[in-house]
Amino acid sequence: MVARLRPPHYKFFDLVKACRALVKNKAAPVKVFVTRKAVENSEKFGLGSQSAIINFVSNNFFPEFEHTSTNELDGDHADSGIMNDAYYFKINPSQYIYFAFYKKNGNWMIKSFHPPTKGPYAPPLSYTPFAAMLKEIQQ
Repeated sequence: MVARLRPPHYKFFDLVKACRALVKNKAAPVKVFVTRKAVENSEKFGLGSQSAIINFVSNNFFPEFEHTSTNELDGDHADSGIMNDAYYFKINPSQYIYFAFYKKNGNWMIKSFHPPTKGPYAPPLSYTPFAAMLKEIQQ
């Protein structure tokens, strides 16, 4: 039996439109929020704030993006029925971002914004924190 990928629950560009509306008008009716963890992880890309991430999303056209998963939220939101969509998108010739979001109470929430840690766009093991340990084992 082959596992089937769920289609996206949300329209990705609805989130982009909401970010654009918020950048143009801070009093826009639809709000976009970013989790603290996503803000912290975005520092790797020179962003590091909710407004910087929202500006980034609003100003990009995402020519190369790929839906990777749609799942029900876990953790504090388990059993809430809220769905989470995740994407990879290319930011330069050799680097991708894992980007996940959901909508709750009419507001968008950007949950994840970091380099991929698994899947086809994750860096090889040699670029992970365990590289030194791997080299030790191989010697």
